[in-house]
Amino acid sequence: MATPTSGSTWSTSRSTTATASSSQTSASGSIFPTLTLRPMSSVFVWPTPRPSLAVNTPTIKSPAINGPASTPGSMFPGFPQLDQPRGLTPPFIAPNLIVPIDSSDPSKVIGDSYTAQVSPTRSTLFVFYVAPSSANTCNLVFAIPPAFDPTYIAPMQINSPGGISISLLDKPATVRTSASSAAGGTTVGAVPALQPGNKYTIASAPYEAGQQVSYKADSLNGLDLSFFQMTSPALGLFIETT
Repeated sequence: MATPTSGSTWSTSRSTTATASSSQTSASGSIFPTLTLRPMSSVFVWPTPRPSLAVNTPTIKSPAINGPASTPGSMFPGFPQLDQPRGLTPPFIAPNLIVPIDSSDPSKVIGDSYTAQVSPTRSTLFVFYVAPSSANTCNLVFAIPPAFDPTYIAPMQINSPGGISISLLDKPATVRTSASSAAGGTTVGAVPALQPGNKYTIASAPYEAGQQVSYKADSLNGLDLSFFQMTSPALGLFIETT
């Protein structure tokens, strides 16, 4: 999955593996720790609304008491999960790394984070590992849920409305990537104006197993958004496979 060729498909000649690690040597000769990719899982589930608002609330089984509870077809076995990740079509792939970068301080290394930031000065890099599978197609989607129950602290904050642009980077980002060291990329899709309660298909492409790919989310039309990437309800950038 890389430079768009025609329509909404793209291809790549990069080759990385699931066990590939990122290590870098600084100018002073020190070695940064080996990066181990970690899966995002449906363990990140936002609180259920108040009982008076809840409808058919699914039960979450505790692995420590009842053994692993996993959604059929899920990419994340062994984690407590809802019966169905709301808003996403399984199987899907969540990012291994989420790395905000700051164009107002290009050399600043923010590092891996569960919270993405998209504003006129901040972008966020999403790193995915596309595992071996019998799937044929990858659909890159951005999901933003409806407004949250005001009883709870919302996992997203929209300071200024606007849209989002997604670019495929020429090479994968790492936990040490900054705005100045991020690779160049090619825009694969955009949403001019994000509206809560929607899942947007950014682009589609043939499924290419064994690839590690990175995308950059940039602000369009003044968007200032921060959010906690999660699967239920779906919030953030994901790859759905078919």
